[in-house]
Amino acid sequence: MYVNPVFSNAVNVSGVANFDCEKLVIPLPGGNTNDIEVIGTVSIDQLRLQASDLLGQILSFAGTGSQGQNITIHPTRFVLQKGVLQYDDMQMDVGSSPINFSGAVGLDKSLKMTITLPYTLQGKTVRAGRESAGQRIALAIKGTVDKPQLDVGKLLQEQAVEKGLELLEGMMKKR
Repeated sequence: MYVNPVFSNAVNVSGVANFDCEKLVIPLPGGNTNDIEVIGTVSIDQLRLQASDLLGQILSFAGTGSQGQNITIHPTRFVLQKGVLQYDDMQMDVGSSPINFSGAVGLDKSLKMTITLPYTLQGKTVRAGRESAGQRIALAIKGTVDKPQLDVGKLLQEQAVEKGLELLEGMMKKR
């Protein structure tokens, strides 16, 4: 669950994980856990899991299901330093639908992550390995590692501001 909040409260997890470590620093007994340092790359093939709370939210929002589908996590370089694990882009393909995660997970269970769904703002579906036309929908993940949630309210707020700016720009051009 510290690698990706999708694994929080997940059960019956199986798959083939690959881990390549560039750097590993573990403090001696009695040391501070924030002194742990790991730099590496992780990927998972043939991942199957019973939907965790967050994965269930993502799949219901995206209108897809994971039952019977293999999930693939593409090779993702990550850095764990000073109690925070971070990465720029972890792509998780659910079937042929790419879902991308970026941000940070704290060993203190804090989350500062964004998820990019396989849909554009124009309502088009994006498929893994294909070029997408338009900007994909991105949502913040709020809460903690124990109870991550999609922040749909923030998306609606951002879209309202964007539409308002478009209308204002259109009005200014008419003058």
